[in-house]
Amino acid sequence: METASGEALGVVSGVDVDADTHTVKMYRVKSRGLIKGLLNDELLVASSQVVSIDKERMVVSDNVVGERALNAKKIVQVARGTSPEVTSTLESSQK
Repeated sequence: METASGEALGVVSGVDVDADTHTVKMYRVKSRGLIKGLLNDELLVASSQVVSIDKERMVVSDNVVGERALNAKKIVQVARGTSPEVTSTLESSQK
């Protein structure tokens, strides 16, 4: 599996099928690449994100990587203690 811009994501390791419609809902991808290890090694790709598919490869929209990279960045920020401070509305109004 790769993105529309050509970034290799991994190989399809399974699918989640809708029992009522008998259609693929999600593709499970054993991931590889720059962000491997920051999150689970399995990437879930919705069937709506598939751009094209043939017997050689599956191409998905570029936002698949963007969403995963954004989540990885958030995890790193939390681990480093550099994530933006979250306050409640009540706390903000008391200042």
